[in-house]
Amino acid sequence: MIKTIGVPAYIRLVWVQHQLKIFLALFVVVALMTVLMPTPAHAVDALEPFDQEKTYRVLSVGDSITYGIGDLDYNAYRRDLKSRLNYVGFKTDFVGGVSTGTFLDSQHEGHPGWEINQSRAEIYEWMALYDPDIVLVHLGTNDIGRGIDLPNAADRLNALITQIRNAKPGVVVFVMKITGFLDPNFQYRADQFNAKVGVMSNIGSINSVYPVDQSAVDGLMLWNNNHPNSFGYNQMGFNLYTSFRRVYSGNTWPAATSPNNGSTANVCKRTSAGATICYTYVKENGQWVLA
Repeated sequence: MIKTIGVPAYIRLVWVQHQLKIFLALFVVVALMTVLMPTPAHAVDALEPFDQEKTYRVLSVGDSITYGIGDLDYNAYRRDLKSRLNYVGFKTDFVGGVSTGTFLDSQHEGHPGWEINQSRAEIYEWMALYDPDIVLVHLGTNDIGRGIDLPNAADRLNALITQIRNAKPGVVVFVMKITGFLDPNFQYRADQFNAKVGVMSNIGSINSVYPVDQSAVDGLMLWNNNHPNSFGYNQMGFNLYTSFRRVYSGNTWPAATSPNNGSTANVCKRTSAGATICYTYVKENGQWVLA
């Protein structure tokens, strides 16, 4: 008969303790990796249905910024946005009674000098005439610049959004916080206005009304006191595309690169004499410097 020799109890105890230490070490490593590793952008539920076979009618409502003043080609944010949407297969037809820009689909309702109430007086006619699926709104710059009933400016914008929704229930609205000013006094007013825009009662997916923050289009991105240059308009297009991507694809469309994250920027500024001079900037240590 063969006699088996058992493993002494103290050796078994040491082995168990050793295995436990290995398990705990692995657990800590995995936990740290989960916490410290950057979380990639992930898909979420789309907020609006996207029909790849459909051509979406897009109405841009605004003032001289929608018109494109400050952009050498008057394309404003519209060409950049359309190009980005084309790339992901989101077909658009920009509609309106005004046409500015160097691209074919350049229609809009951007009227230089207009205040919010002037667009409110026309919006029902535009909605009936163009029957848009999507409305882009960037208004308030002239109300701010002229100091027109500033405490209620955001309420007037909210009333415009209500009119749009009443004219066509189910229409999708992207309402933008306005771009910046070089003059700090005007910028203070704009900041107050934008803070109210972000919490307007119409905002929310239940109403298909989505805010787009354009307030960081300022400084280097401005052509004069209150109009973006081409660099700024391209940033506006990027900001809008980012919102479209979230709303219509749940972030599954390709993520775009912000113009502000590039290495070079061609920037045009208006001089005090009224001329436009263009410069090239390069990014060094995270800051834009004149080349």
